[in-house]
Amino acid sequence: MGYTLRFKNLETGELYPEQVLNAAPFEWANDNATIFYSYYHPDGFSDKVYRHQLGTNQSEDALVFHEEDHRFNLSVTKSKSGRYLYLYLESRLTTEVHFLEAEDPLGAFQLACARRSGIQYFLLHQGDRFLIRTNDEAPNFRLMEAPVANPCRERWEELIPNRDDTTLESVEVFARHFVLKERANGLAQLRVFDSEAAQGRAIHFPESAYALRLNDGPPYGGAKVRFEYTSMVTPKVIYEYDMDSHRREIVKRARAPNGYDPSQYQTERILAPAGDGTEVPIVLVFRKGLVRNGENPLSLIGYGSYGFSIDPWFSSSRLSLLDRGFVVGIAQVRGGGELGRSWHEGGRLFEKKNTFTDFIACAEHLIEEKYTSQDKLVITGGSAGGLLIGAVMNLRPDLARVAVAGIPFVDVFGTMLDDSIAMATLHYEEWGDPNRKRDYEYIKSYSPYENVRDCDYPNLLIAAGFRDPWVPFWHPLKWMARLRAHQRGDNRLLLRMNMSGGHGSSTGRFDPLKDRAFEYAFVLDRLGMDAAETR
Repeated sequence: MGYTLRFKNLETGELYPEQVLNAAPFEWANDNATIFYSYYHPDGFSDKVYRHQLGTNQSEDALVFHEEDHRFNLSVTKSKSGRYLYLYLESRLTTEVHFLEAEDPLGAFQLACARRSGIQYFLLHQGDRFLIRTNDEAPNFRLMEAPVANPCRERWEELIPNRDDTTLESVEVFARHFVLKERANGLAQLRVFDSEAAQGRAIHFPESAYALRLNDGPPYGGAKVRFEYTSMVTPKVIYEYDMDSHRREIVKRARAPNGYDPSQYQTERILAPAGDGTEVPIVLVFRKGLVRNGENPLSLIGYGSYGFSIDPWFSSSRLSLLDRGFVVGIAQVRGGGELGRSWHEGGRLFEKKNTFTDFIACAEHLIEEKYTSQDKLVITGGSAGGLLIGAVMNLRPDLARVAVAGIPFVDVFGTMLDDSIAMATLHYEEWGDPNRKRDYEYIKSYSPYENVRDCDYPNLLIAAGFRDPWVPFWHPLKWMARLRAHQRGDNRLLLRMNMSGGHGSSTGRFDPLKDRAFEYAFVLDRLGMDAAETR
């Protein structure tokens, strides 16, 4: 369900009695008395935006927009400048944006550009123009500009062109500058431009594999941008970069517990050849001095859906594995976004099986290069990554000793068939529409639940949440029941259902650590390792 909004006078401390129920994201207009919010539908999506006046009952709220196509989710945001409110309609591959001056909350939202299937665009206000990040005639996205008075497509002018080797992932806008977050060869990078789009200045980073995220904290009128940097050996660092002087400074550094020394660990990025010759990146981390003799336990993580990039991030809990001699790897398989739009296209719809075979190729390459062996390999993924693990287990039940599937979306076939479920229609663009015969047959051919067979499956831990709105609890329950009915070996199949959990870990401060400890205990037990032993 959505959130309940309450209102408080920050000058007097008074908490007003009125409430707004089932509100998803919301934004204030500039009159400090009007909010716009998207209504959270019980089925897990937002299809309406309302306007609420402070001091009135929710029953009086005006319906601003109603989207009847359930492939689209509605949200309302505000420009960094504070001048405009945006109403976004987004499917997985298509967007439509309406905008309204925040000083005129009773006005009508204006359509920027009508939706076109497969075309995404995003508005960013700067001065008397909108900057527009779009994939229109630009598979890897380009940056356009258009006047705020009329930002329709016919008025767009190109600032930064599409590049075959670089994806434009996001843009942060300031009064006199803008910053591009791009991705080339699987690695994120930042470039800073002045408002005239003169030659951009790149911000460089020393490690061979890392993760970046722009921070929207600094004010629109300033000349400083903040970003977060991390890698598999470097805890998160927040930098502030002065776009005039081109100097950066650390404003916050996360500290790992127990005297963590990054110099004792090593990260590297390698490429694994897939069956069709495609090279699939793998990012690895391990303690220095690793001997590649095939005797190292290795945990391989995968996802590969929705164009999401699984970047190499730091995890303090992962140190528990590394200090026991594990190698930890991220397989950046097709279906994700690590190598641009084509990487996503290569692992969705009728190319979805590439995601699974890429992951298998990564595992086989690591075994061949003696980072590990089949008897010491652990494969893991969550949500759509759980689907990946389920599909890989059906294709290659002998691939790994242990598998961990978190909140696994394993009944993709049954879900897509039920168009009364928001999860179905919202995701047709990723998995296909089984009302069409070809889609029906292709989804059914790999859906993990439908393809369980008589064989010796690896040791498996399924971690699920009873209150998960995206992957209902019956997905893992019936998958486990079918697996146990067809299991022909002695490996352990274990389901752990968190009765208060949702789509992720428990929400208490320490509960996620307990969840991770349970997972690690299962892995160590199934590998026959002493939990008390470290290297």
